[in-house]
Amino acid sequence: HKIQPVFYTSSDGTLDNLKKEKFNPAGGVEDSWLPKGKIYERFCDDRRYQPLEPYFAKIGDVGINYQRRQVGWSDRKKSRIADEIFYEGERENPDDLLYLKGEDIERFLVKPRLRRWLRHDWKERMTEGEVVNVNYNWAYRPVKILSRQTGDSIIAAIDQNNFLTGRSLHTTLIRDLAYSPWYIVALMNSEIVTKIYRELTREKGRPQAQVKLSFLRMLPIRRIDFVLGEDERKYVFEELKSRVVQNPEKLVSMVCESVSDNREDIAHDLIAFSAMSLEGQLKQNGDNGSSDGAELLRESLDKAVGVLYGKGV
Repeated sequence: HKIQPVFYTSSDGTLDNLKKEKFNPAGGVEDSWLPKGKIYERFCDDRRYQPLEPYFAKIGDVGINYQRRQVGWSDRKKSRIADEIFYEGERENPDDLLYLKGEDIERFLVKPRLRRWLRHDWKERMTEGEVVNVNYNWAYRPVKILSRQTGDSIIAAIDQNNFLTGRSLHTTLIRDLAYSPWYIVALMNSEIVTKIYRELTREKGRPQAQVKLSFLRMLPIRRIDFVLGEDERKYVFEELKSRVVQNPEKLVSMVCESVSDNREDIAHDLIAFSAMSLEGQLKQNGDNGSSDGAELLRESLDKAVGVLYGKGV
């Protein structure tokens, strides 16, 4: 697998012109008058971090949306649209499209629990006053990050199968091509970013907690100084990668050494590779659940991300 797969950027290229200076959270944040917490504010004052959007990614609530217009709220709930355009079970038509819900996402793994389908002729099934939005442009990407909309922490995984999504998932598209999506998803799933997110939102343990886009966009992501030449970077990474495969526990010390030696490129690549490897192990385990090897790699990966964000947080 390549550490940095090809994926799309915005057409206007605005990201390349952004000045990555002091932390500048995305505008329009809900409850912006509330204090964000000491941990979050610490990262705001550190130039090594920038918000997930707009500097690294574009995030959208772009799941299949349907509703009836020009009717009262109680009548909207009685809509027949869902029964007409969705179904579960065996595929009835080869052109019908599989879609995912939040429960189909685990950390680092897309794992559909049911086979859910959007009918290919959904437009023909609509009646007057019914509106359905299907965001094919977001779905049909070589790689994207999907994360649950419910819960008091972030649960994210990589999708490379062009799945459509329901309303219980957020979609993240990486915009800065220097960064691997596996690096970003490793950070999103980490204990330290979970701690930051919970402090930011104050939703830990809250029943029916929701992951708001505004807070997701504000997540402080560790910037990487890519300083090594392509050949040197590839050579060093290939050498260290084999050690991680043999002993995942070495990942933490190798990331620490890479950061200390001003070779953050290698730290980025090791974290991305480890996240990709963890995904592969979880897929291989299937319904048998996580293996001891996968859990060891998950623990080492989480500690390695903690190294990037600093000790004692």
